[in-house]
Amino acid sequence: MKTNMLKSGIFLLSGIALCMGYSCSKDDSSETSDQELSQTEVKTVLEADDLSAIADDIVAEAYMDNSSSGKSAKGTNECYVAVYDDNGFTMTFENCSIRNHQNVNGTLNVVYTGQGENASFRVTYDNFSVGDIEFNGTRSFTMEMGTNQNSVAYNVTSELTITKANGNVLEVNGSKGVLITFGQTLEEITFSISGKWSVKEGENRYSLDVKEALVGNLACEFLTEGVLEINKNGLVVSIDWGDGECDDIATLIYPNEVKTDFSLRD
Repeated sequence: MKTNMLKSGIFLLSGIALCMGYSCSKDDSSETSDQELSQTEVKTVLEADDLSAIADDIVAEAYMDNSSSGKSAKGTNECYVAVYDDNGFTMTFENCSIRNHQNVNGTLNVVYTGQGENASFRVTYDNFSVGDIEFNGTRSFTMEMGTNQNSVAYNVTSELTITKANGNVLEVNGSKGVLITFGQTLEEITFSISGKWSVKEGENRYSLDVKEALVGNLACEFLTEGVLEINKNGLVVSIDWGDGECDDIATLIYPNEVKTDFSLRD
């Protein structure tokens, strides 16, 4: 049961970013200074979670393979080689198609760093790419089961470099807590996100701090409530996802209390 919950939790964790509206800000191509934050920049710093979720999705599939066929020391299929031991596993990919992801290449290594009720593992990406997106660095996960195993809490710590298809590089550092509560329907499968992390692109560094837990469920395409503060080179703004209603509107709040509603859809 615990193993099944861990599998489910990893899959949900890798898909949560898709519910957060992280890649859906309207484009604003106007130039900005250090004292401005455009909706395009909001999209840039938040899409790091979308991209990280792609890598997590591959790890989830690798974990499934390890659980089902990891009794052997080494496994192969048409496009990857996997080596398993008691401490984890290493997978080397060459032009793989995994789940909905095409052209997966490079190496990921998973090391188990804890056992028992508080399972944990560290994933290292070495020139690991999915399509035109490349990952290098580490993501560490700690998992704790809830009472009656109806929930799972994750802490995710990232020291990750993501090279996007356009050549821009995102440096992602920091920790995030995710509580997933399971239910019978998609609406009853809820998640809550907290934490502090940073995203650096070029000369700009963005520090992100969850001021009010970011909450959502799998029946809604976007977050339903929560407040995220973004500090761009000293300029502090907030994004407010609302009070629980499922819609595509969020509010950008500047230090002078000026508020701008924007759609989370493309």
